[in-house]
Amino acid sequence: MSVPPTLTDNEKTRSQQQELAVDTVEHVQRSSPESTAEEPEQQVHAKTWLLLVVIVAVYFVQVLHVAGNGLLSASITAVTGGADQSIWLVSTLAISAAALGAPVSQAADFWGRKWFVVGFTGAGCVGCLIASRAQSFGVVIGGQSIGCLALGCCQFGIVDGRHRWVLMGGALVRHSPQGFRVYFYITAGLYGTIGLVVAWLYQPPPRTAQIELSHRQRLAELDWYGYALFVPGLILFSYALTSSSGVYRWSSPNIIGPLVVGVILLIVFILYEWKVTATGILHHGLFSRGRNFAICLALIFAEGLAFFAANTYFAYENAVLYDRTVFYAGLEFTVVFWTANVGTALTSLYVSRTKTVRIPLIFATMCVTIFFAAMTSLNLATRWNPIGFAVLLGVGLGSALNTVIVTAQLSTPPELIALASGLMIGMRSTGGTVGLSIFQAILSSTLKELPRKVILQVVPLGLETQYLETLLTGLASHNISQIQSIPGMTPQIFEAATVGVKEAYTASFRNVWVAAAAFAAVAMILSCLITDNKREFNAHIDAPLETSAELQGEDGKPGVVLLRRPGDNLD
Repeated sequence: MSVPPTLTDNEKTRSQQQELAVDTVEHVQRSSPESTAEEPEQQVHAKTWLLLVVIVAVYFVQVLHVAGNGLLSASITAVTGGADQSIWLVSTLAISAAALGAPVSQAADFWGRKWFVVGFTGAGCVGCLIASRAQSFGVVIGGQSIGCLALGCCQFGIVDGRHRWVLMGGALVRHSPQGFRVYFYITAGLYGTIGLVVAWLYQPPPRTAQIELSHRQRLAELDWYGYALFVPGLILFSYALTSSSGVYRWSSPNIIGPLVVGVILLIVFILYEWKVTATGILHHGLFSRGRNFAICLALIFAEGLAFFAANTYFAYENAVLYDRTVFYAGLEFTVVFWTANVGTALTSLYVSRTKTVRIPLIFATMCVTIFFAAMTSLNLATRWNPIGFAVLLGVGLGSALNTVIVTAQLSTPPELIALASGLMIGMRSTGGTVGLSIFQAILSSTLKELPRKVILQVVPLGLETQYLETLLTGLASHNISQIQSIPGMTPQIFEAATVGVKEAYTASFRNVWVAAAAFAAVAMILSCLITDNKREFNAHIDAPLETSAELQGEDGKPGVVLLRRPGDNLD
């Protein structure tokens, strides 16, 4: 087992790191806008396209994993218990991606990406298998704590054909909540299959650091002090925010302790990265090309907040207000993904043709802001409005995610792209964690009005007050038999009680959407500050799957299908 380098090695390495940072910044400053010479045309072979499909599949399963935990949370807790802690099903995944994104990306620059992808997708397979066999909520979270490692293996997520799988999840639990087990079986199988395919096909040429540096030297290059501050700080901070949503009160030591320690660690981390080291997780070269990268971090934070809010509460509100099953609520949510596919394709075409990103980002954040604002208008009489509103969200998310990732990568030096991408996915997941905690707190706080609204509906119809507690308990547990056993219960009183519950939820969801709209509006303002850098749109490939000779066609076989492993004979 390798150990961190000694103090002497660190001292030798520190000067090299500082020189590297200075060289990076000076190189950027020397790059002039006139340096727009066209790159030679790269010849991308079948191997690269096939690997691209496999990597897209990794992203696809990650989204399947996250979306399933949100969509099926009610079914999972109906079987295993823990309904008041269901937010952890999604938050566990978000916290892991936030904490692992930057460290894994930095390490991948020194050891290559292959075995991180293979190992973490394997962990996803194991974690989903554990969750599929769970008989208690604690075991489900334990499985997700292992499976969530899979979300740290790739730099960023994309929008794809995940709508079919959302429908599958709803269909599996349509007749029994036990169907969530089959969903996790399928997710585990996909993780395992993709890991094996990547292990077989992904054979990229080694990066410079892999060739020139020993294992000990590579260990010395890692930001150990940054990891020691950032990872536990972020986990404690996220734990406190998530636990405040129905698990503990804000005044509880279980919240205050982790929150204070987490905030202190994060503050010390920022000071350390700013004043002590120039080559850590927050490498100074990342911010050497202007303000775009810093703005992109804020935008991806808002995008993560928006996605996790919609993924958690859109179908939830449809199911409560309009008596939709999980299947039909998920069916309506697929509108977001269908339109996101269209938005992604059209935006990609526009960006590649015009080499501009500012206008698409403004348009995307505006669509998301309008969506959240429109969702505040829902009530019991607006049955079909959410489907139309979902189009706005799909177009917004589909246009925003890829564009902001591309903008961030083009705003950083090529040698720091992996680290920049890791920070982006970490910030996106942090946005989801913070957003879910805020929104769940808002929802829980407003739902305290539910008993009053039910009482106002049923007492005028003649229900005796001594049975109100029984009615409220039955409504909370969806126990129809308990409600029907109440003396004097009539269909009219039951309908009135249901209306009271729906009115309470309507007010609660409205407050959630208002808060989300405020965050989205800030993102829209920030997107106006993005600057276009057309000269960075070129044919250069920063981390190719093939060698330079293969990309330039110097292997003597331009366009040949190069689907092979090292040592294979192509003659």
